Amino acid sequence: MPGGYGGPGRMMGGADPAATTQRLNALKQQLGITLAQESAWDDYAAAVTTRAALMNGHRQAMLDGGVSPVQMQQFRQSGFAQMQQMATASRRVQTVLTPAQRTRAGGLMGGWGQRW
Repeated sequence: MPGGYGGPGRMMGGADPAATTQRLNALKQQLGITLAQESAWDDYAAAVTTRAALMNGHRQAMLDGGVSPVQMQQFRQSGFAQMQQMATASRRVQTVLTPAQRTRAGGLMGGWGQRW
């Protein structure tokens, strides 16, 4: 699975939205997501994509110059809310995966929601 340092979707260096989509598509294929699992997977993929966009936006704002304490607080609040959405989506998709898929996902992702 592509992703390099920190696993798939790591946002520390910024991520191209197309690269995030590509990694999600590759993971979906490697896990063998079925039609019955598609809805939960789509929710998870949307949460990952939203998290990537949010993190990139925060990173870019910090790189562009001064970020006020109020903006930093807003970043924390939006990040926390998105982490909760990510956790919910992660739990949902885990419940529809087979034991073999969960094992495979753990090896590919290194922890649900931790690296996305």
